[in-house]
Amino acid sequence: MRVTKARPVPQPNKLQMLPPERTTNNEQRSRSYTDRMDDVLAPPISTRPNYPAPSFRDRALDLIFPPTCVMCRRIGRWICESCWATIAWTHDRRCMSCHRPWPVEACPQCSEAATPLDSVTAVAEFDGVAREAVHALKYYGRHAISSVMSRTMAGAATGFPIDRVAPIPLHRSRRRERGYDQAALLARGVAVGVDLRFEPSTLERVRRTRQQTTLGADARRRNVAGAFEVRDNVDGETILLVDDVYTTGATMESAAATLQAAGAERILGLTFACAVFGRDAFDQGPESGQA
Repeated sequence: MRVTKARPVPQPNKLQMLPPERTTNNEQRSRSYTDRMDDVLAPPISTRPNYPAPSFRDRALDLIFPPTCVMCRRIGRWICESCWATIAWTHDRRCMSCHRPWPVEACPQCSEAATPLDSVTAVAEFDGVAREAVHALKYYGRHAISSVMSRTMAGAATGFPIDRVAPIPLHRSRRRERGYDQAALLARGVAVGVDLRFEPSTLERVRRTRQQTTLGADARRRNVAGAFEVRDNVDGETILLVDDVYTTGATMESAAATLQAAGAERILGLTFACAVFGRDAFDQGPESGQA
């Protein structure tokens, strides 16, 4: 006679038997905020984003005017494969306390400094190749590189439930001198990349501010205070505010405060690069930090 052994009854996992953790009111508030921000913000993209595939227009232009790597001058694309691999990507950096996207370890709220910004995402450190890319766009008229930069930024913006994309504008006199507005080029590319509404005239810089390179954080805040005005109805909107570099945050916070005063519900910051303090953080380029 064949005897079948009875199978042992599976025991519940000890972890499953533990009572639920009790949380304090502060912990509940923190988790509630984190959950809310996770709903608002997209998950971080891969550690090293892929180099954006050129559009048909870009490929046609590349045949006529072959791009040269901004770092090593190799012909073929604006940032060659070797140099792309050296960029320090920062798009997944978050505040160590509340976990909101922020380029530094402690966001202003957690360091007891008020800010109108709900979050700031920067995709790369403003150093090495990323610095050269910003300079190529901002100072040397390499407009085409904005396509690479903005599509990389768009990868970090996917999923934001926002109403419009707006650039931090140059003053009209500086825009005439330069011939274009680099933040507007980036913002347009981000909006196209994630199919969002691009509104370049949301803000106007009504006062030409001093050069900021040699100014400290407090002086920068005073320099840009009251520099912007809202030129559109933003009441109740969530706005993605785009610029090229996040240094101390003074310019972006001034623009965000203006939007908030005009009724915007939430302002999210997005830049291509963030300053690396201790490594020439305030060296903005040949024009001595002009915005």
